[in-house]
Amino acid sequence: MAAIEQFQPKSRLFSFPYLFRDDAHYWKVLEGEIGQQFLDVALENNLKGICYFDAGFRSFYTRAGKRVEKAEDLKGLKIRAINSETMIAVLASLGCTPTVIEWGELYTSLQNGVVDGAENNVPSLYTSRQYEAVKYYTLNEHTAVPDVIMMSRKSWEKLTQEERDWLVSAFREAVEFQKELWRQDCEAQLAEMQSKGLEVIRPDKSSFIAAAQSFYDKLTDPELVDLVEKIRAVE
Repeated sequence: MAAIEQFQPKSRLFSFPYLFRDDAHYWKVLEGEIGQQFLDVALENNLKGICYFDAGFRSFYTRAGKRVEKAEDLKGLKIRAINSETMIAVLASLGCTPTVIEWGELYTSLQNGVVDGAENNVPSLYTSRQYEAVKYYTLNEHTAVPDVIMMSRKSWEKLTQEERDWLVSAFREAVEFQKELWRQDCEAQLAEMQSKGLEVIRPDKSSFIAAAQSFYDKLTDPELVDLVEKIRAVE
């Protein structure tokens, strides 16, 4: 979804902190009316949104001596941020000092103490091997930005209705399959990283959620405020 911000600024909504209560709420929103609205808006840019894939929740990982169990522990910590105004504001609201660093430079920046930590989902921490340069992984799960499957609008319009139905049906099956694969991989990867010395912390999220409110207090776009309220109202 991050790439869609280039032509649909409202999609930055998915980077907002603690927008989703849990995994069930996350999927209820994505597979409901609000999620469909974001898929449909791509038509204005000659793309057809098909569905969402799980990309997990992002959490903090930090170097030895920089243990994070509550939001207050982030104060004074330099945390790597992607070059996004939204994510910089999100991290600042949680109390740390956002520091923009390219992904390819992050491993050595963690090793050398240029930053105290970073934040990402489980597979990104695992496949990058950045867990070798940190000590703690705090599963505070502050944001959940989904992946999105899209295709050319022109190609979509060339399909018959039957072919469109086949495609949509196949992806509905794929979504459920991908959810389970994601869950299995995350469990296996966490276990392996722990076996190699990473300490996984499952904190009480209340202090992080309270800190994130300062982000919403500064939100002035009435459309985004309305969307946030609608998402929070989804049961």
